Amino acid sequence: RHWLLSHRPRDRSAEADFPVGAMSDGNELSRRELERQIQELRRDKVRLDDSIRRMEATQKRIFGEEERQKLMAMQEKKENGDKDEDGEKE
Repeated sequence: RHWLLSHRPRDRSAEADFPVGAMSDGNELSRRELERQIQELRRDKVRLDDSIRRMEATQKRIFGEEERQKLMAMQEKKENGDKDEDGEKE
């Protein structure tokens, strides 16, 4: 009984207003439009991934330079920490 309910014939009264050729053309246009949108989204994704990689590389370079500068400043301070402004030990 359940199988009969789920496999009832479809009501085709709404389809009768459109010729079969027009329906398939509409479906073809919709399919091509969806494929075009999918391709656009894939291109956008590739561009975004490239942008993210470039930004991450820039971030590493910038923060790497900052870290190097901090380390160099700490080393200089350590080396010069025992000397006063004239370069003599206190």
